[in-house]
Parts: sequence; C-alpha cells; structure tokens
Amino acid sequence: MPSAAARVVLVTGVSRFLGARVAGALQAEPGIERVIGVDTVPPTASLGRTEFVRVDIRTPSIAKVISSERVDTVVHLNLETAPVGPRSKMKELNIIGTMQLLAACQRSPDMRKLVVRSSAAVYGSSPRDPAVFTETDEPAEAPSSGYAKDAVEVEGYVRGLMRRRTDLTVSLLRFANFLGREVDSPLTRYLRLPVVPTVLAGMVLVGDAARLTSAFAAGTLAAGIAYTAVFVALAVAVRNAVTVGLLYALVWESLLGAFVPGARSLSIQDWGLSVADAITSASAVHASVRTPAAVLLLVCVTVLATVAAAMRLRTVTVTGAE
Repeated sequence: MPSAAARVVLVTGVSRFLGARVAGALQAEPGIERVIGVDTVPPTASLGRTEFVRVDIRTPSIAKVISSERVDTVVHLNLETAPVGPRSKMKELNIIGTMQLLAACQRSPDMRKLVVRSSAAVYGSSPRDPAVFTETDEPAEAPSSGYAKDAVEVEGYVRGLMRRRTDLTVSLLRFANFLGREVDSPLTRYLRLPVVPTVLAGMVLVGDAARLTSAFAAGTLAAGIAYTAVFVALAVAVRNAVTVGLLYALVWESLLGAFVPGARSLSIQDWGLSVADAITSASAVHASVRTPAAVLLLVCVTVLATVAAAMRLRTVTVTGAE
C-alpha cells in the first residue's frame, strides 16, 4: 500500500488468521500511522503495534470507533465462511455485521478507502457456467444458500455504498481457498493430517463440515428409494427396462437437465439434491425445486411406482416346464 494511501486503517476480524496477517503487513508500512484491529474476542497472538479494540461489528459501536479514531481506510475481513453453529448466526454476522460497518463508513467524513473480502463462490457452480469467468461475467444460477449467498448479498450492499459515496475508493476481493505452509484454514488443517480420510474431502473443501455428509446421505437415500421404485415398475412393465432407465438417467437428467431448467425440475436427482440442500448450507449443493415440493414429489413417485409394479405383478403368470 503506498505511503499516502492511508493514515489510520481499521481491520475487522483480527483474531483470525487472515485478519492478523493483514494487520501485521499494514503496520509494517511506514506511511500508515495507526492500525486498529477489531473483533469480538481477543487475539491469541501478539498483534505488534496494531491497537486491538473489542467490538462487535453487528452493533452501532463500530460507528463510534470509526468516528472517534478518524479512520480513513477500512479493511473488512470478518466474514464467516465455515459455520460451526446455526446458519442464522453465520448469516447475522456476515450480513448484519457488514450492513452496520458500511453504514458507519458512509456517515464518516474521514473515510477514503474500503476493502471488502468476498469469495469466488459468488460465481456459483452451475453446469451451464463458462469454463473461465471474468469479473464482468454473471453466473447462470446465482448461489441460493450458505456463505456464497451471503457473499453475493455483501457485494450488493458494497455496490450500494459506492453509489451513495462516489468519493470512496472501493475494492472487492474474491478469494479462493488459501494454500501455504503458514496458512491456517479448514483445508490446510485437513491436508496436514497424517492420514487423509477421503470421506472428509467434500466436507472440508466446501466448508460445511458439520452437515454435508449427513445431507448427502439423506438426499441419496430419498432419491435411491424413488429410483428403486421407478426401475422396479419399469422392469415389470416393459421389456427393455434397462434401456429406458439409462435413457432417463443419461438423456433426461444429465443432458436435458443441464440445459433445460424445466427438465431438471422433473428429475429424481434434483429432488434428492433438494433434500440435501435443506440440511446443509454448503454453496456447492443447489437444487431448482423447493424442499417441500421435492419431498412431496419423491413420495408420490415412490408410492405410484410401487402400486403400479404391484398391480402389474398380480397379472403376471409364472409358467414352468411340464
């Protein structure tokens, strides 16, 4: 950061790895007079000449800190990416905290620069997305849950502030996963294990370790029961049941489902994903059908297919050799 860029810098989330590292780098800049670090809990390691202030950014107290200390640059890094508690708590910190912070920045006449942490997760994970995104590209399907959805909302509030305070210099940083010897994150802690359990890979990479496995287990079970009922009904109704089943799975669900939204909404696979989406807040799990409708459709398809198979089997005559 150039020496004339800032005099008093406030960094949020300094009790975490990223915030502490950024505060340490900023305090080494000779042109920066003061670095103020804020968080809800004290840091476990020394912050050097960074001044720690214990404050919750979800409260109006953050505005008092920015105003009284005449902060001219804010680096907002206090965003929760891997929840360990209720989803509502994570959303409150990310959304309400950011709104309070941005409101304080808007009212402060000393503010000149704002840096906000976001995530590459805002690009979504649709199969219809381009292979490479540019900053001007929009995702085919915007994230609808978890931290990715929070990041989209945070960016929206930041753009609103930019319209109201055109004198501010604003930077949005869309981070991917950090890797490195000194990086402390769920992903690096996973990779440091003496033996890396494969079942944990999805939990760590997506960042919702508490619920992802159980979510996929529930979704797979629900969809598996429906698939079984449908394929049993096909087996007793038509001669080429395997061919019909493959056509449904490969053509309808995989091909048409990837490019035709209506087709995807009528697939057992998407209904199962909806069950998983209701359990986890991971951004990688996204379904086009709401969970109540998906559960109802799964139950109806399973019951109807089972009844149809049972009625068909009643009429089947088993003949043996004389």
